[in-house]
Amino acid sequence: MELVVELQRALQQAVVWSLPLLGAAWVAGLVGAKLQEAAGAPDPAVSQLPRVLGVALAVALAGPWVARGLGAMLSRALGG
Repeated sequence: MELVVELQRALQQAVVWSLPLLGAAWVAGLVGAKLQEAAGAPDPAVSQLPRVLGVALAVALAGPWVARGLGAMLSRALGG
């Protein structure tokens, strides 16, 4: 039963840890769409650059938080 609880907790944490990245991709997608609309060109590269930069920034900012959480979860799973 304890394994099921730990797996549920891991799934919940995975969702929580993915939210900053998904939010950044969503906001950057909106910015990219507006840039593409303003440029008047249907070039996908115009909308892709803000997405890549936004997600990279989110990874840089949220990465340490996620790494600490993963370390704590791994420590708990290994009985430490």
